[in-house]
Amino acid sequence: MTRVWKGSGRGGKAKLACTRAKAGAASHPYRSVPLDLLQEALERDWLALIADVPAGDAGGSLDAEHSNLSAVIDVTGDELERLVDLCAKQPSQSLASRIRAIEAQLASLRRDLADIEEQREIADHGLVMARTGALANALSVPEGGRTEPLDIARANAALRSLFAGITVDYPAGVLAFNWRQGGWTDIRFAWPEVGLPTPV
Repeated sequence: MTRVWKGSGRGGKAKLACTRAKAGAASHPYRSVPLDLLQEALERDWLALIADVPAGDAGGSLDAEHSNLSAVIDVTGDELERLVDLCAKQPSQSLASRIRAIEAQLASLRRDLADIEEQREIADHGLVMARTGALANALSVPEGGRTEPLDIARANAALRSLFAGITVDYPAGVLAFNWRQGGWTDIRFAWPEVGLPTPV
């Protein structure tokens, strides 16, 4: 996106426009959106951003462990199911013992998986939640109303710490916030336009 000015002198207004569309290189038509409209939407609905923060993908090594352990649990579960079926057809003490051993192993694996999931949650949310606090401090309105204008630089710094990018989806009428840890949250700034494709 790029900032453009519409009008001249004191009557001019800052707007945002797709850089590629402005150059005629986008698949969607050129359209500028008033910057104050987007700011109003953010100030009005910023709580929606932190109401349900995506878990994301912060712990790469934990993700690998989770994937590997999940695969082992699947294979172990399949083996347990096979032995249970076999024992139903050909009952024996030895099969029953193997079933009990695999059940214990499976329970242990599932406990390990639960531990990893808890670690992933901590890794994903610790820093993110601290940064959402900074965003709340930047955008919240003090009791009795705001006596000073919004600190744009402070708000932008808080937003950049949390989001890899923000897409102005004008046909849908939403600001789409791309979380750094993965995931999206939308804030509506206008009613959707009917008959226009959403830009990719």
